[in-house]
Amino acid sequence: MSNAGEHKGNLPRLSTVYLLLAAVMATVFLVVAFTASHLTNTAVKENVRSATLSERTRAAITDIRSALRVVDNTLNSTLLVPQPEHEVTIHRQLTLIEERIQLIMDDPAIRHLGLEAQLDTLEKSIGVLVFHLNDLIQKREDPAWVYPLLTYLTDHLLAPHVAFETAADQALREIAARDGRPYASELYGAFDEVRDLWRRMVLNFRAGMIRFAGLDERGLDAQDSNVDVLLPLIEARLDRLEERKQAGELGFEAEAALHEMQQAAIEWKGHWRTIGGLHATAVWRADLEYMTDHILPAQERVFSSLGALESTLHDWSSSNTAALQDVAHRTTYQLWGLALLGLGFMAVTFVVMRRSVLEPLRQIAESLARHDDRRLPENTLARSQEVQQLVKAFNDLQQQVQVRTRALEHQALHDALTGLPNRVLLNDRLEQAISHMRRTGGSMAVLLLDLDRFKEVNDALGHPVGDRLLQEVALRLQGSLRSTDTVARLGGDEFAILARDTDELGAREFAAKIRQAISGVFVIDHQNVYVGTSIGIALYPDHGEDASTLMRRADIAMYVAKEQSDGLALYHPDSDDHTADRLALVGDLHAELRDPRHLYLHYQPMIRLPQGSPAGVEALLRWHHPTHGPVAPDHLIRMAEHTGLIGPLTYWVLENAISEFIRIDEAHRHTHLSVNLSAWNLQDPNLPQAVSSALEKTGFPPERLTLEITESAMMSDPVNARQILELLSVMGVRLAVDDFGTGFSSLGYLKLLPVNVLKIDRSFVMDMLESENDAIIVRSTIDLAHNLGFRVVAEGVENGEVLALLGALGCDFAQGYYISRPGNIDAVSQWLDRYLEDDWRDRLVVPGLRVLGST
Repeated sequence: MSNAGEHKGNLPRLSTVYLLLAAVMATVFLVVAFTASHLTNTAVKENVRSATLSERTRAAITDIRSALRVVDNTLNSTLLVPQPEHEVTIHRQLTLIEERIQLIMDDPAIRHLGLEAQLDTLEKSIGVLVFHLNDLIQKREDPAWVYPLLTYLTDHLLAPHVAFETAADQALREIAARDGRPYASELYGAFDEVRDLWRRMVLNFRAGMIRFAGLDERGLDAQDSNVDVLLPLIEARLDRLEERKQAGELGFEAEAALHEMQQAAIEWKGHWRTIGGLHATAVWRADLEYMTDHILPAQERVFSSLGALESTLHDWSSSNTAALQDVAHRTTYQLWGLALLGLGFMAVTFVVMRRSVLEPLRQIAESLARHDDRRLPENTLARSQEVQQLVKAFNDLQQQVQVRTRALEHQALHDALTGLPNRVLLNDRLEQAISHMRRTGGSMAVLLLDLDRFKEVNDALGHPVGDRLLQEVALRLQGSLRSTDTVARLGGDEFAILARDTDELGAREFAAKIRQAISGVFVIDHQNVYVGTSIGIALYPDHGEDASTLMRRADIAMYVAKEQSDGLALYHPDSDDHTADRLALVGDLHAELRDPRHLYLHYQPMIRLPQGSPAGVEALLRWHHPTHGPVAPDHLIRMAEHTGLIGPLTYWVLENAISEFIRIDEAHRHTHLSVNLSAWNLQDPNLPQAVSSALEKTGFPPERLTLEITESAMMSDPVNARQILELLSVMGVRLAVDDFGTGFSSLGYLKLLPVNVLKIDRSFVMDMLESENDAIIVRSTIDLAHNLGFRVVAEGVENGEVLALLGALGCDFAQGYYISRPGNIDAVSQWLDRYLEDDWRDRLVVPGLRVLGST
């Protein structure tokens, strides 16, 4: 130990070497990371500030441009169709422009960039634009300024028009006064026509002026064309009137009026020609000229200033981006340097690891391949403290693996609960024993056994008690064996025993010894538990010469033993026929459920106490097999449970019982129908739906249906049973506990279940008169059940004295051969009809019962 400790102290620690190298690498990495981080953060901050400033400024510039476009569009709309809200819109946009300019100028980053000169230029350009816009808005309030030709039109064109209209009206009045029938006069029509043409021409001229003044020149050419057409027509009509004047057809006033009209037309035409020549000039709209000379140049200067500001910001952002790219390049070079440094560190680490770890590990692996179970030498292989610790830990682990391997091998061949050999080890020992017996010519026995009533113990007292019971049984079996025998647990409550050098007589004696050992009381958790066992025996070589045949025939013998009074059975070839008959019977039951021909129902009535009136009937399943004859109901139910046919069989009984009972229902609506359920039915989640479907299909009232469940069936899985029973209770179906007193439940537990009725088992009722204990049990059960709200049915009433005693004890219902034997539905219907007649009922009910039921 001292040498090992000294050697260990001289060895270097890999962790120390690694820490030194890691410290150097960490220092280099931190320096490079700090430098790169500082440069990157500086560049990023500058870029962020640049991006933020550019984003804010560009947003403000965008708002200014948008406002300028709104102003420009509003001005154009004002030129076409002036509206009062146009001025409000322009002022609002100008205010927005001024706010955005102020926002840009107040930004400290703008001042940091030295953009004051550009901002001053922009601010002045905005100021000039705002001034001209306000000046234009103010001047447009004067229509004479907007339309300078309005005065010309009024001064020159209005007077000839009025003169023409006045002269025409004067001529028409004179003609009307002279002729007396003016509308029939041809001369009146000529003057009226020329006046109408004049008015149409003036209207077209006015429409053209309105369109031109509003800058909407659509249709203007057409209106000018109309004037060009109408004016020659007017002149032609005036020339015709002149001819009539020369012919002396006109009066004095008409001649003077014609002359005025001719002069007015000539004057109006001259001024119209003058106005037509002014269309191409700006004299029509002064505001257009103002916009061209002042507004548009001011807008151009503003847009130019905005563009210059954006260009400066773009250049600044580009320079910051270039700086960030430069930092990225330098960081890339640093990362490459770190990568090369890391590769160097990895190379050095590999050399150290190869010398100090990998090479020793290789030697350790080779040593393991050469020396399977030997401890490895720690001092010669270890070149570092860590490797030395590894070798020591591996030696310890190797020892633990060997221990665990042996434990796993034991677990693979033994039962975890009892520690007995399992089926695998039993088969191996059986094969070895057969080989030995074949060489020596000896014989041996295989005993297969399972425990009677174990399921009831397991269900009633719980799985922990059941496990304890199996352990105690294993101990008793081991205590009954010879040193050459083997006992194994095959699973559940099934055990097998291999008895070497044993003949038939020895096997029977051995089996009897085992039954006696198992039949004794087991005390588990202060409870006395009793179980029995059924044992099947197969002999080598009489009943088989291989392991599988012996095990199979011992299993057949065990099945036969369950039907024997002593619980023992030696395999016999006829047992195979019994097994074949059982399989054939199962097949026949399958076929019978598909096409029921020999399944039928009997019914046994029950009466109310103490009145003695009919209360209902209980449906009882019967099967008359065409070959085997009547099959015992218990055997039929047990076979259905073991083969999974109990569900379909129960549904068949339920539906047929309801259908048959409905046939006699008209005369007996005060009675109810009872149907029995199996423990397996309470494991079927489809049971509530099946009951509901049967009730809906037949229309049978659910409150008149009672489902009977045995006490042990409810206790086999209490949680699931309670869920199923609660679903049935919600439908309105009544629930009864059948064979109460034979199981392990308590009235307190049953109170938690939706149960209505308790049926006291016949084993207590039949011997009430002879057994005081049975009478006490029945009376106590009735009293406690009533206190908990249950009603009580007594089964197995065989005579009138028992019936009278039950009435005196307050039992609610009675059922038994004394009242009626089971019969088909027609026989039960006749019994119910006769029972309602007083004289027949008096013959049935014993005097004691009539006294109890009378007042």
